[in-house]
Amino acid sequence: MRLATFPVELFASQPWLKQAVNVADMKAKIDTITDDFLFARDNSLGIGKTHILDAKPIVPNANIF
Repeated sequence: MRLATFPVELFASQPWLKQAVNVADMKAKIDTITDDFLFARDNSLGIGKTHILDAKPIVPNANIF
């Protein structure tokens, strides 16, 4: 699977990122995502988050009218 072999080390020193990427953490998250796809599981990274069907967008300056 291409996602599992993505070289996350490429993110280590990119000037366009606002903050440094924890390569080990990013790799662990990608591994979790690939396992979720492979085993047809729900989004493991979304545990404790609002379900997608209940989610509402956050719109800055939404009260401009």
